[in-house]
Amino acid sequence: MELLSGERMAPKVQTEELDAATRTVLDYSERQLEKTEKALAKKAVLWILCACFLLVLAFPTLNGVIRGDGFTWQCIPAYLCAQKAARAIETGEEEAICTYIGNSEGMASTLAALRDDGMEIRNAKAILEDSAG
Repeated sequence: MELLSGERMAPKVQTEELDAATRTVLDYSERQLEKTEKALAKKAVLWILCACFLLVLAFPTLNGVIRGDGFTWQCIPAYLCAQKAARAIETGEEEAICTYIGNSEGMASTLAALRDDGMEIRNAKAILEDSAG
């Protein structure tokens, strides 16, 4: 501190000056670290957004190239619906049966009657298989 100020200081003043200078350097270092972390976080978010954007643009194109008929856009939602329908049949939930199964009128009551007769539906599931391969 004496070199920086260009004069001799009393020991007590020197200690106080040194403490203040140390605090200043530490504060500056912390601010620089925070700026660096924020910049890295912004870059990471930007990369993630770019990747998502590219997927949104590329996926339909690849989907059309691979299958030519929009297979993914049609079959994945149907598959997910089929899974929910299978779960509804297994649990016997009337509202879910009506929601996920077309022409389900009477199905819930029929399933309830079969359950009353001792029939049990277990491990109902929808499986997506490629029939071309």
